Order: sequence, then structure tokens, then C-alpha cells
Amino acid sequence: MPVTAQSTVMKDDADRASALLAASGQVPPERLRLLRSVFGRFCQILRDELFAVAKVNFETSLKRLEVESIEETGVQGADMLLALCSVKGHNTLSGAAFDFAAVNLIIEAFLGGGAKGRTLPGPRAFTPFDHLLAGHAAEIAGKALTEAFAPSHEGFSISVDEVRTAESVEELRLEERPVLAAHLELAAMGEAGRCVILLPPGIVSGMSACAVEAAPPASAEEGGDNPWRDVLDGRIRAAEVTCKAVMDGGFITLEDVSRLRPGQILELETREATPVALECNGERLFHCELGQAQGAFTLLLRAPAGDREDFLQSVLDNRKA
Repeated sequence: MPVTAQSTVMKDDADRASALLAASGQVPPERLRLLRSVFGRFCQILRDELFAVAKVNFETSLKRLEVESIEETGVQGADMLLALCSVKGHNTLSGAAFDFAAVNLIIEAFLGGGAKGRTLPGPRAFTPFDHLLAGHAAEIAGKALTEAFAPSHEGFSISVDEVRTAESVEELRLEERPVLAAHLELAAMGEAGRCVILLPPGIVSGMSACAVEAAPPASAEEGGDNPWRDVLDGRIRAAEVTCKAVMDGGFITLEDVSRLRPGQILELETREATPVALECNGERLFHCELGQAQGAFTLLLRAPAGDREDFLQSVLDNRKA
């Protein structure tokens, strides 16, 4: 009897290993590189989406992307909330799992608390409010995933079905097929939490080559697979810059400038149809048209500054000729 039990265990392990190997075969190295690029884009989009909702600067980073068994993903514990999702065309277990720290961070950011140095609450039982906020965060992540996959996977879409504590999800215990697991870190306001995106490995079958994959991989010296470059790119994209609208003015003497006082009205040599220039950090970007909407001034972008200036210069040159 002990020999039979041991044989059964060994057979189960062999079957599980065989399934993992088969699933890994669905994701060849070049596809895995493409997936890493897609998830790099996903992290950027997710950061922007979270800022749009919470007005808090999140750092979103991909820590690991692997084809793993459910046990290896580490999402089965009592400290994880799992938003069960449906991926179009696939019936394999999919979802977004958040640990206690990530849920607390999301709640703090979404509710606008944001006090730096706040003491993180210890592990506790998840409340219905936790489920609600985690579901909202999963919907944001799903939207970001759909946008990130769009260039390489036509028709990819993911939707949130329900949110449950991971230990109560029966599918986790029954799921023997490996999953594609993207392990992410969410950080903001001096705190950090873990998020794991679970997707069917079969999604790569619907992915086509795109510009990211078609480009030959650069060597380390040339900047290929450089995490510092990715971080710097994310920081640059999140940096705030000053934009201003500039209208044509007039001429005034330095003496008159020295006599300016608050409340004084200056006459400009402009009309209603006078174009307005949109400048960013001193660089002219667009020629615009000034308007109003709901009591606020608006700008309608008409043409890039360079294109219009080149056109006007060519007209002047032709007249001189």
C-alpha cells in the first residue's frame, strides 16, 4: 500500500511537470521577449491610469514573468484578494491578485489620504469595501492590459467577473494547468504592495509580430534589456512640464514697462482670429485657435508649429523669387 501511494504521488508530479513543460513550449523565447515588452508597456499605461483616478504617482514595475503552476505563483494565501477575470477566447483561470499591502495602498491612494510615513495596517480579514476597491483596481488593470496588447494581439480583451479571497477560490485548487504569471510591484507614498496578473499561456498563439519584436535585440552595451532605461523612460513620461498659450503682442518701451501697475490694461495688436501658439518649456509646439467652453478658455490645435512655419517661409521665398 505505501508503494502504491508513493507511485501515485510520483505520477501526479510527473503529470504536473509534463503539463508545465507543454505550456512552456507555447511560449518560445522570442514570444517571451515580446510579452515582456507588452508588460513593460502595460506598466506604463497602468501607472498613467492610476494617476488619472487617484492623482497619486504610482511606480509600477514588472518583477518576474513566467509560465508557472498555481502553487508557484503564490496567490493562494489568505492574504491575497483575487479578481477573477475572463479573457476573450480562453477558459483558463485568469485574474489579478493583490496582497494586503497592495489593497491598503490602493484604498489609501483612491481615497486621497496619502500621508507619507503612514503606518501600514497589519494583516486583517478583507472587508466588502476591500473587495470593491480591489475590483475597481482590477478593472483599471484590465483596461491597461487591453491597450498594451492591442498592437500585437488583435481582439484581446479581459473583463472582471468577481472578487474573492484567494483561499476561497475553488478554481485555484483545481487548476492543474500552468498559467502565465506577471509579478508586479505597486509602490506609492512610501509604500509598496504585490500584484500578480494571471493569464492563459495560450494568448501568445494570437499574438503577431510588431515593431517591438521585429527590431533586432540590442546587446547589453547597446542598451538592450536595460531595466534602468525602462525606469528612466517611465520617470520621463511621468514628469510634469509647463505649457502656456502665447498670443501675438505689440511693442512697448522699457520706460512704459517700468511704469506698469496692477489693474492697468494693455492693448495688444491682436484680433479674435489671431492664432495662438502653444509652448512647452519655451519650445513652440502648435499653432492653435482660442475658444471658450463652460466658462473656461480652450485651445483648438490647428497645426504643428514647424509645419506651418516651414509653409509660410516657403511662400515668402516664392514671392521674393
